[in-house]
Amino acid sequence: ILLPKLISLASTVLIALLLFNWMRNQNRSYSLLAVMLFCTIPQAGFLASSSKPDMTGMLFMLAALRLFFSFINSRMTRDLVLSGVIWGLAVGSKYIFGFYLIGFFLALLFFKPLPFKRKIVVYAVIAILVFLMMMPWFIKNTVMTGNPLYPYLNSIFKSDHWSESQGESFSKGIRRGGSHAILKYLYYPLELFLKPYKYGITAVYGVLLLLFLPFLLFGRKDAEIRMIQATALLSFILILPFAMVPRYFLPAFLLLSIPVAFSSTSIIQSHRILRRYFPLVLGLLVSINLIMQVSLQERQYQGFAYLTFKLKHRNNPSVKYLYTLPYYRAVEYLNAKMGPEKQVLFVGEDRTFYMKKSFLASSFNDHNLLKIFDHLEDFKP
Repeated sequence: ILLPKLISLASTVLIALLLFNWMRNQNRSYSLLAVMLFCTIPQAGFLASSSKPDMTGMLFMLAALRLFFSFINSRMTRDLVLSGVIWGLAVGSKYIFGFYLIGFFLALLFFKPLPFKRKIVVYAVIAILVFLMMMPWFIKNTVMTGNPLYPYLNSIFKSDHWSESQGESFSKGIRRGGSHAILKYLYYPLELFLKPYKYGITAVYGVLLLLFLPFLLFGRKDAEIRMIQATALLSFILILPFAMVPRYFLPAFLLLSIPVAFSSTSIIQSHRILRRYFPLVLGLLVSINLIMQVSLQERQYQGFAYLTFKLKHRNNPSVKYLYTLPYYRAVEYLNAKMGPEKQVLFVGEDRTFYMKKSFLASSFNDHNLLKIFDHLEDFKP
């Protein structure tokens, strides 16, 4: 489990370097501003230390956009091909980046520096390359589950791997309860910042980026910055009715950190009083975000508790991988206390890491426990 965490951390460092380089080309005075706007988001800090693929997918997305703009400036086909390949890696790392690819395609329609005929070529090249990059994943899913887009579109690609009711339950879980009133969708972006933990145990966005978002309405932006902003906003709108999962919107805020930093920098530099107090205000807001980030990390991993045990020379915490959810402690208990003939049934939990006993697992999608036993012959709970 350590290697995926290290990959997430490395991806976050590379994202910070890309943001820094991007802003440095625009304005040397506040080249770290975009880095601070995104990397101090508490959930971004949590994902940087997790085994989830989100940060790696965001790195691929950001690199693909950078290569696309390099193609616009240089007209080198190599940059366009690399952009398409890396877009394929982004979508392959997590399906949600398919929405960001569509948002990019929609924003491209309004990108004036590129003639319409060349836009058609860009669409075709990137779409084909993304499809080819994902082909191994489609084949693997088809062979194992009968559904190339597993776990999605189960009603279209029917298979024995998941029942129709499981697919329906999965969809409801992602959408956080299905359809909502229009006001709920309009208020949701604010709730991400103003109501920490409401939409999940890691759904904490802090205050820094929220207070800087109004700068998007001001300042002159070049075509590149406008397209980044349009890609982020269009992608956000596309995802909103599909899945109200906070992590899915984090890539949009990554993209928005660039135009927000660009606009706020141009405004601050044009007003002396803002230049005078801006470092103080920024330092305060960054500190608040970092405190929230540390709090989130501690809630999940209990790192300070682990360090305290080590410093006091007491026995190490009993859980090998620190995590406050009861799963790991429960697994450790079952491994230690259950006899060799016993078997374990996971209900509403598909993480079976480190379970040494014979087990059967069901995810949160298996809402009807009795149906699980219809297919069991050898399992005896």
